[in-house]
Amino acid sequence: MHILEVGCAEGGFGALLKSQCGAYYAGVEVSEDAITASAILDAVHRTPINSLQISQRFDLILCFHVIEHLQDPFSALVAIRNHLSASGRVVLEVPNGAGNRWIPWDRNPEHLHFFSAASLAIVCHRAGLAIEKLEGSCFESPAYSDSLRVQLKLADSPSEKQIRFLSRLAAVAGPKFIVWGVGGDFNNYLRPYINPDLVAAYIDEGETKWGTIIDNIPVQSPAILETMPLTRIVIATLRYHSEIEHILTSRYNIPREQIVGLSRLLDFDQDIL
Repeated sequence: MHILEVGCAEGGFGALLKSQCGAYYAGVEVSEDAITASAILDAVHRTPINSLQISQRFDLILCFHVIEHLQDPFSALVAIRNHLSASGRVVLEVPNGAGNRWIPWDRNPEHLHFFSAASLAIVCHRAGLAIEKLEGSCFESPAYSDSLRVQLKLADSPSEKQIRFLSRLAAVAGPKFIVWGVGGDFNNYLRPYINPDLVAAYIDEGETKWGTIIDNIPVQSPAILETMPLTRIVIATLRYHSEIEHILTSRYNIPREQIVGLSRLLDFDQDIL
């Protein structure tokens, strides 16, 4: 494992982690503390993170109470992203506002920025980092007992997200499937991402929707299920899933294993095998 700590100070935390897991541990430290850290870490870079010129990528990047000190925290987060491996994670902590709920204003002159959960999420998102976990906690100092700690990963681009969604759709629903329901959930969560070539038919119980054209495919009555070959069916509604599943199994004799719920499709953490 390759770890980078941005603002490693004298390297004490890095030395502790190295002793426990045997990782390669590098630090970024621009102060004179870098001299001490260099003696106990694998590498210490005395260049600010946003101008660090190394090709190495890290599995874990730690950054505790650093970016609030920087003139341009956005550039620092972009640099952190650029040094993160494809499957790597960032653990970042900053004071929540003043950093202590009993102190109305942090008067530390070295703190140039004051973050809320919302502003921290926004700047991370703009830097291409996605939040996996956000919690109120403190790692560094009791003076900043009210801090925000986030776990981040590389954010997918819109095209990468669509590729991932289509890959999951193929794994869950197969190469060709029927969509039952063309209402709000369908338009919000399914239609923007699916390839029309994968759709065998659109069906809906609402008569007013019959004949409506979606991607050159007309919406039809569920009665067509009586004449179509057995095809996996995606129920494209969250609210009425149980009712529709009952209709499919009791009226049209569709086996449950041929029915895919939208909730299962959207739950990317659920095992699809």
